[in-house]
Amino acid sequence: MGDEMDALFEDLKKEIVFWQKRAIEAEAENKEIRAVFDLQETRTKKAEKIWQQATGKHGTLPDLGMLLDWLMGEIKQQALEAKDE
Repeated sequence: MGDEMDALFEDLKKEIVFWQKRAIEAEAENKEIRAVFDLQETRTKKAEKIWQQATGKHGTLPDLGMLLDWLMGEIKQQALEAKDE
């Protein structure tokens, strides 16, 4: 019975080590994802301010799809104007 208990404890130790490593990996992954989210949030806020200034809708926040459509339209218009020059 002692050998069986020792083997069980060894298996449990391995499981604990596995899950500890997995927790550390998950924390690192979460940190990376949070950094990307924070960067996207900063960039979106900048784009929203540009949109508000350009459209005069200072109290309004566009949804992301509208904002991207508007930005792409602005870029396309600038490209067409540059081509005409």
